[in-house]
Amino acid sequence: MINNLLIWQAFFDTEPTEEEKKVLSVACTEVIADFPNINKVEEEYLYHPTPLKNTTLEEWAFVRWEAKTEQD
Repeated sequence: MINNLLIWQAFFDTEPTEEEKKVLSVACTEVIADFPNINKVEEEYLYHPTPLKNTTLEEWAFVRWEAKTEQD
């Protein structure tokens, strides 16, 4: 969170459905309820068909483990 801005990002390995986006938007609302200093939110639901290359995990609330592939 930067300057009371929460950037809520969810990455999908398939195109996210409207139902998936709705469920995660509700979850975002529940998180916001626990942090009264948040006054702006950016929700992003992103399609990314391959595993992400993370170098830092300090800002991630949840990360799914991906097995190494031959391309890694």
